[in-house]
Amino acid sequence: MKKLNILVTGCGGDLGISIAKICKESGIFGKVIGTNNHNKHPGSLVYDKCYLVNNIDTPQYIEQVNKISVDNEIDIIVPVSELELRRISASPNFITNYFNKPILCANAEALNIGLDKFKTVEFLKNNNLPYPKTETFDEHVTLKFPYLVKPISGYGSKAIHIIYDKIDFNYYSLKLKNYIAQELIDVHDSEYTCGLFKSKSGIIRTIIIKRQLSDGTTSYGEIVENKTVDNLLYVIANRLNLVGSINVQLRILNNIPYVFEINPRFSSTVRFRHLVDYKDFVWSVMDLFDGDIGAYKPIEEKVSLIKVANEIIKKNEN
Repeated sequence: MKKLNILVTGCGGDLGISIAKICKESGIFGKVIGTNNHNKHPGSLVYDKCYLVNNIDTPQYIEQVNKISVDNEIDIIVPVSELELRRISASPNFITNYFNKPILCANAEALNIGLDKFKTVEFLKNNNLPYPKTETFDEHVTLKFPYLVKPISGYGSKAIHIIYDKIDFNYYSLKLKNYIAQELIDVHDSEYTCGLFKSKSGIIRTIIIKRQLSDGTTSYGEIVENKTVDNLLYVIANRLNLVGSINVQLRILNNIPYVFEINPRFSSTVRFRHLVDYKDFVWSVMDLFDGDIGAYKPIEEKVSLIKVANEIIKKNEN
């Protein structure tokens, strides 16, 4: 297969940077092009070229991305933000029809369920899978304190709050709209982020990372084996009719894995995983073009994943 020219939208964020690094390292890509709605980001340090575009909710967006795609002979477009995926997936036959090139993302059913936390809960409930009790966050909440509140869709861990008492409820109920209330699975050091990939032919591959969060993203993790979690991931993949790569987040209490998020996109740990040969981004690309995804052997030794910050000085162009 010839080297593919790839365009990644939202190229300035952590995920966009991680994907560009994977593209540069994997050897199957030619041009690696990015787009973003601002230019105050480090994308130019890893992408061949970064373009400034309008927000996705403007009429100019599709025209701009399509022009960039044609000018750079792009073969595949990768939208990385939930806002983009939500807008794109609302279009019929979006994988081939939204832009002038194929889109790399999970299948429509996974996106529809994962992008809405109520639909996620209904999916888990209907399939007899463990999940935290969940309600609409309003004056009728029946959950016992403390419990979590978070947006029905998107925004990551930074938008999550803990409601400890009536004072917290009165404060946040005035500020937060379109939020859910969710039972707090309050267990120390027992949160997991799980990569879950399924090919068009039905090959399922998983990776389980026990993690610690910093500012809403994984800052430290350890790859672990857990047969109960692995079996749960297989069920989720099959019941979602999954094609592509998603991320499942859960906490374990009394040996029961409670799923609290199904993120139908590549996650911030995508390059962590790539570096230990769980190459779900590359597999997804190869599978989209009917290529060979190759073999996979889970890493056997104990491995820790550590995210570090970096300071960069960049000379501005006139």
